[in-house]
Amino acid sequence: VVFLYNTLIIFATLVIASVFKRRLFVFTIVAIFWLAVGIINGVILTQRMTPFTVKDLSNLEDGMTIITNYLSTPMIVLAALGIALAVGALVLLFIKGPQKKDKLKRKRNLLGVILVIGFTFISTSFVIKTGIVETFFGNLAYAYRDYGVVYCFTNTWLNTGISKPPGYSEA
Repeated sequence: VVFLYNTLIIFATLVIASVFKRRLFVFTIVAIFWLAVGIINGVILTQRMTPFTVKDLSNLEDGMTIITNYLSTPMIVLAALGIALAVGALVLLFIKGPQKKDKLKRKRNLLGVILVIGFTFISTSFVIKTGIVETFFGNLAYAYRDYGVVYCFTNTWLNTGISKPPGYSEA
């Protein structure tokens, strides 16, 4: 069930491509994002106990100063070369890639996107209420293992801070 739920989250982001004429380009951008999250998480876990979270993105500048703790110099060069090649391929895909030739049915496609995203939110409520996944992670590494990178990474983006306790007042 957790695997299917993680798959649904990815599908909900990929289905957004149906609203664009350059579907393959948008689909590729979203797919690269999820692949990057998984690869970065794997690389980070080789060196530290805590997995990749959205908070790591806000500390990206600090992270770049310690990248040599995670990757050797040749690996950094290869990664930079890979990123440059990927950006070049994306530019080529945007310029030369296929476009939908006939009229785009935006309203229908947008309705489909809204339905998929709505179903994802309903599923989120269901899996949380039934205890299939949790929203509080006592141990982030175990949570990523038990609930998946996709759900946990998304949770660290949407579920930040603490809520105001009941009965709280300025006094």
